[in-house]
Amino acid sequence: MVFRSVGFRGKPVPGVPFDESRGIIPNAEGRIVDPATGEHIDGSYVTGWIKRGPSGVIGTNKKCAKDTVAALLDDYQEGRLGTPPLPSEGIGDALPNHVDLQGWRLIDERERELGAQSAPPSQADL
Repeated sequence: MVFRSVGFRGKPVPGVPFDESRGIIPNAEGRIVDPATGEHIDGSYVTGWIKRGPSGVIGTNKKCAKDTVAALLDDYQEGRLGTPPLPSEGIGDALPNHVDLQGWRLIDERERELGAQSAPPSQADL
Protein backbone atom coordinates (compact mmCIF):
# COMPACT_ATOMS: atom_id res chain seq x y z
CA MET A 1 0.00 0.00 0.00
CA VAL A 2 1.31 3.45 -0.85
CA PHE A 3 0.16 6.70 0.73
CA ARG A 4 0.32 10.07 -0.97
CA SER A 5 0.99 13.04 1.26
CA VAL A 6 0.87 16.79 1.06
CA GLY A 7 1.81 18.98 3.97
CA PHE A 8 4.55 19.91 6.37
CA ARG A 9 4.00 17.62 9.36
CA GLY A 10 3.22 13.92 9.41
CA LYS A 11 0.06 12.60 11.01
CA PRO A 12 -0.52 9.22 12.60
CA VAL A 13 -2.23 6.40 10.71
CA PRO A 14 -4.16 3.86 12.81
CA GLY A 15 -2.10 0.74 13.46
CA VAL A 16 1.22 2.31 12.42
CA PRO A 17 3.81 3.48 14.99
CA PHE A 18 4.18 7.27 15.14
CA ASP A 19 6.61 9.61 16.89
CA GLU A 20 4.35 12.51 17.86
CA SER A 21 7.23 14.75 18.97
CA ARG A 22 9.05 14.53 15.61
CA GLY A 23 6.02 13.95 13.36
CA ILE A 24 7.60 10.86 11.78
CA ILE A 25 7.09 7.13 11.62
CA PRO A 26 9.94 5.52 13.60
CA ASN A 27 12.29 3.72 11.24
CA ALA A 28 15.77 2.41 10.65
CA GLU A 29 17.01 2.96 7.08
CA GLY A 30 13.39 3.29 5.97
CA ARG A 31 12.20 0.12 7.68
CA ILE A 32 9.35 0.91 10.08
CA VAL A 33 10.38 0.06 13.64
CA ASP A 34 8.24 -0.91 16.63
CA PRO A 35 9.23 1.76 19.18
CA ALA A 36 8.59 -0.60 22.11
CA THR A 37 10.96 -3.31 20.90
CA GLY A 38 13.17 -1.57 18.33
CA GLU A 39 12.43 -4.45 15.96
CA HIS A 40 11.72 -3.91 12.26
CA ILE A 41 8.13 -4.49 11.20
CA ASP A 42 8.61 -6.79 8.22
CA GLY A 43 7.18 -5.47 4.97
CA SER A 44 6.61 -1.91 6.21
CA TYR A 45 8.66 1.01 4.90
CA VAL A 46 8.71 4.81 4.76
CA THR A 47 10.48 7.49 2.79
CA GLY A 48 10.50 11.27 2.53
CA TRP A 49 9.47 13.63 5.29
CA ILE A 50 7.49 10.96 7.17
CA LYS A 51 10.82 9.10 7.40
CA ARG A 52 13.10 11.95 8.50
CA GLY A 53 11.01 15.07 9.14
CA PRO A 54 10.46 18.14 6.95
CA SER A 55 13.87 18.79 5.48
CA GLY A 56 15.63 18.70 2.17
CA VAL A 57 14.75 19.22 -1.46
CA ILE A 58 13.74 16.98 -4.35
CA GLY A 59 17.26 15.56 -4.57
CA THR A 60 17.19 14.72 -0.87
CA ASN A 61 13.87 12.92 -1.29
CA LYS A 62 15.17 10.97 -4.29
CA LYS A 63 18.16 9.68 -2.30
CA CYS A 64 15.90 8.97 0.67
CA ALA A 65 13.57 6.90 -1.54
CA LYS A 66 16.53 5.12 -3.14
CA ASP A 67 17.86 4.15 0.30
CA THR A 68 14.45 2.82 1.41
CA VAL A 69 14.01 0.84 -1.83
CA ALA A 70 17.48 -0.66 -1.31
CA ALA A 71 16.38 -1.81 2.18
CA LEU A 72 13.17 -3.24 0.73
CA LEU A 73 15.06 -5.14 -1.99
CA ASP A 74 17.54 -6.48 0.58
CA ASP A 75 14.62 -7.69 2.70
CA TYR A 76 13.02 -9.32 -0.35
CA GLN A 77 16.25 -11.13 -1.21
CA GLU A 78 16.51 -12.37 2.38
CA GLY A 79 12.86 -13.52 2.48
CA ARG A 80 11.84 -11.04 5.20
CA LEU A 81 8.82 -9.53 3.46
CA GLY A 82 5.90 -10.70 5.53
CA THR A 83 2.36 -9.43 5.49
CA PRO A 84 2.33 -5.81 6.72
CA PRO A 85 0.58 -5.54 10.08
CA LEU A 86 -1.73 -2.75 8.96
CA PRO A 87 -5.44 -3.06 9.67
CA SER A 88 -7.40 -4.20 6.65
CA GLU A 89 -10.64 -2.60 7.79
CA GLY A 90 -11.04 1.11 8.39
CA ILE A 91 -7.76 2.07 6.72
CA GLY A 92 -9.75 4.05 4.13
CA ASP A 93 -10.77 6.46 6.89
CA ALA A 94 -7.11 7.35 7.39
CA LEU A 95 -6.48 8.07 3.71
CA PRO A 96 -7.03 11.49 2.16
CA ASN A 97 -9.31 11.79 -0.84
CA HIS A 98 -7.78 10.96 -4.19
CA VAL A 99 -6.17 13.94 -5.92
CA ASP A 100 -6.14 13.86 -9.72
CA LEU A 101 -3.79 15.86 -11.95
CA GLN A 102 -6.05 18.91 -11.97
CA GLY A 103 -6.21 18.83 -8.16
CA TRP A 104 -2.45 18.46 -7.93
CA ARG A 105 -2.03 21.49 -10.22
CA LEU A 106 -4.23 23.55 -7.89
CA ILE A 107 -2.17 22.46 -4.88
CA ASP A 108 1.07 23.20 -6.74
CA GLU A 109 -0.14 26.65 -7.78
CA ARG A 110 -1.12 27.55 -4.22
CA GLU A 111 2.15 26.26 -2.77
CA ARG A 112 4.08 28.34 -5.31
CA GLU A 113 2.07 31.44 -4.35
CA LEU A 114 2.76 30.87 -0.66
CA GLY A 115 6.43 30.17 -1.38
CA ALA A 116 6.79 33.40 -3.35
CA GLN A 117 5.29 35.35 -0.44
CA SER A 118 7.77 33.89 2.05
CA ALA A 119 10.84 33.65 -0.19
CA PRO A 120 13.89 35.68 0.80
CA PRO A 121 14.71 38.60 -1.51
CA SER A 122 16.74 37.75 -4.58
CA GLN A 123 20.04 39.47 -5.43
CA ALA A 124 18.13 41.65 -7.89
CA ASP A 125 15.91 42.94 -5.07
CA LEU A 126 18.85 44.00 -2.89
